[in-house]
Amino acid sequence: MMQKNNIFEDAKKVFIDTNSPKDYVKFESNIRYLRHLHEFYNSDQKISVIIGKPGIGKSMLLKRFVYENKNPKLILYDKPFFKKYELEKQLSKDILGYSSKNFIEDIENNLNDFEYTIILDEVQLYDDYMLEFVRIASDTKKIKFILSLHEIENESALTKEHFTSRIFNYITIVNPSLAELGVYYQKKLLANNLYELSESLGNKGLKFIYNLTKGNLRDTNKFLYTLFDILSYFNETRPSAIKGLKIKKKYLQMCAIHLGYIDA
Repeated sequence: MMQKNNIFEDAKKVFIDTNSPKDYVKFESNIRYLRHLHEFYNSDQKISVIIGKPGIGKSMLLKRFVYENKNPKLILYDKPFFKKYELEKQLSKDILGYSSKNFIEDIENNLNDFEYTIILDEVQLYDDYMLEFVRIASDTKKIKFILSLHEIENESALTKEHFTSRIFNYITIVNPSLAELGVYYQKKLLANNLYELSESLGNKGLKFIYNLTKGNLRDTNKFLYTLFDILSYFNETRPSAIKGLKIKKKYLQMCAIHLGYIDA
């Protein structure tokens, strides 16, 4: 019998990638990362670096952190700057309120100690000149920086002695564990009032997905979106194939084949 209101269609929408910090799901490691950021924010350290693979949740972590600290002097730039003058111009506008001809000198004369915290995402795209500018700005002790990047692709700049000697805080973001992925799955569905589906995968189903995506949240979202899209299709066209809400392995396999994880 076809599920009323096609619950699978509703579930599919839950796993569309979102940039809203309200959709941030807290599980053990995510809570720990947030705590480290809060500790840095309240410290007198100059620079914190967040490192992790693409799709692992770094950007969402930063947005959630800003969401929890509603302070106009905590500024997140989630899009990368490609030239030093672009970064300096934006900082001048947001911090000083005017276009400064000597930004470093002006913040030294006009700001209190560590008055602003600036978050820069996608820092692996920044060149040496931009990172040197960040280093100089942090040395004024007027601005603290949180730098987020994919792994350590920018080693040529970040490992220079004059730069790394000023980095006192590294947060390495890793894929969530299998247990955490289960919490993620359940919390996402429960937050959208899809209680009936929160236990629909079971341990074996979750492990099947985890073995393919390694827990990468972007890949997991894509897998779950596709899975519920397949279930929605069968629910509407062949409702007799859907018996109850327990997701059978054959649908997981269909999804894995469709996404290229396994061969047909």
